Amino acid sequence: MRINISKFERLEDQKTKLKAALKVSGDVQVEIAYDGVHALNELTRSIAQLHPHKRSIAVLGAQPPPVFGLLKGFVSEGFSVQEIPFSFMGFDEKALIESWEKLKKDTLFVLGSVIEPLTGGIYPFDWIRREAPKKNIFSLMYMSSDALKLGPIVPASPWESVIIDPLWDQSQTLALILKGERSQGERLIWGEARFSNESVEKLESRLCEPLESQDRSTVLDFEKKVMEYFKSTVRSLDRQCPRVFDRAVLFISGVNGESLMHALNEKSFDVGSGASCAWDSPHFNRWLPKLGVSEEMVQTSILIPLKTLKKPGLFENLVENINKLRKLSGFSQ
Repeated sequence: MRINISKFERLEDQKTKLKAALKVSGDVQVEIAYDGVHALNELTRSIAQLHPHKRSIAVLGAQPPPVFGLLKGFVSEGFSVQEIPFSFMGFDEKALIESWEKLKKDTLFVLGSVIEPLTGGIYPFDWIRREAPKKNIFSLMYMSSDALKLGPIVPASPWESVIIDPLWDQSQTLALILKGERSQGERLIWGEARFSNESVEKLESRLCEPLESQDRSTVLDFEKKVMEYFKSTVRSLDRQCPRVFDRAVLFISGVNGESLMHALNEKSFDVGSGASCAWDSPHFNRWLPKLGVSEEMVQTSILIPLKTLKKPGLFENLVENINKLRKLSGFSQ
């Protein structure tokens, strides 16, 4: 006969095991959340409750979901939300410093994603992490499964916390919260949550997987080769832009990215495009234009995974299909 009561130490045992697996120091608190949205709410709102006199927050650049949805909630609660702007098409540290100096004195935290999901561009959180403690401002970072290609970020100061959301598109969606020593407010959900050992083990397994391969030279060399061939009608991210080098990112004038994607897929080249999603909708894509990637660029984008970059014949097929699609569209340089 089963008695429907969980062992009181079960959750603590699960968190202890995760902490040991990630080699997290004793000052960092580990919490488990049902998913990334729950984790974002749990972290940000508990800190806000801990500091009720601070009614301003900041975000590092325009933010994709799920961070964007959270910000609407803070606005509805009367918080001032400040955006620290920057661009993936040309990083301007001077502008970043100017925006930083203009933050309100009661700014509580800077929140943001570590990785932009379409381009793989890395938000400049290293700069924020260095400067924020000087003003007693928290740095709160959201790591998607893409961001795990950089390895899990562990809080390096009491003013940092990290949400790691590695299972967001799977049947089990647990997320991990790593809280710096000063980030530990009251939980939003009273009582002890229950998580199955199976789901926690899956979370641990994903967090401890070997880093996925990146190849900076292969990605940059291929992008350069295509841009040199087509001159100024093909662009990529700024060459100095920090990014995950697991994909080539090209914006090809005169070509619909989805059409090019299908043409290459038919030739057994696995590629993607922002044009194949709802990225052209202003109701969905609110962040990329503010990061220097216009709606037109999104529609002409092609994303080529590292594995595909290494397949013979890719460049020739890409050139052939770009020329075909440009001829159909009437594009002229």
